[in-house]
Amino acid sequence: MKYYNAGIVSQSLWYEEFNLYLNYLNQGKTYSEVKNLSDQKNIFQASSTNRAQRMSRALTNRIIAIPQEVREVYFQLDVTNQKLVDFLGIMLTNRLLREFMYEVYRDELILGDRKLEDAEIQAFLTRKQEENAQIASWREATIHHLKSTIKSLLRETGLVKKNQRKNSDDVTPIMLDIFLIQALKAAHLDYELSTLEGS
Repeated sequence: MKYYNAGIVSQSLWYEEFNLYLNYLNQGKTYSEVKNLSDQKNIFQASSTNRAQRMSRALTNRIIAIPQEVREVYFQLDVTNQKLVDFLGIMLTNRLLREFMYEVYRDELILGDRKLEDAEIQAFLTRKQEENAQIASWREATIHHLKSTIKSLLRETGLVKKNQRKNSDDVTPIMLDIFLIQALKAAHLDYELSTLEGS
């Protein structure tokens, strides 16, 4: 992950599709075979051929990035922790989201008021623009989409919940399954474990 990219703006958590993909792999299918099923039979029920291709490629990248130790315990986990594994795959393939989670979300767990304000996401992105020429070159529309996508991914995963009375989200940390904790440690994903536990 040497470079930043804004690829997540065209993505969602896609938990059902992620789960289906892993089921196919468990049945002995290869990554290429699953991608072909997506392209030819639209197994993920995408709205267009192009979207089916983007979805299958993004899911492939996520799953490849997730260490085998974590994938091996996936089907022992409840849906909440399975969604967290899906989200972990996005973190492992997108440096910007990974840093946001460590620098902003983790801080909310440790020191914050457990409220994620739009201004906090904007401040993070502004700081990254100041620190990195690549991010500084992104259009304002891209930054706006990134802010929305980060919020959407956190909500879909269950890491935050929209506060209907305020212009913010309540931080709702997920209790990690002991099998997932052990798998993260075995895979040396201490940074990610610290992020998700707020430790």
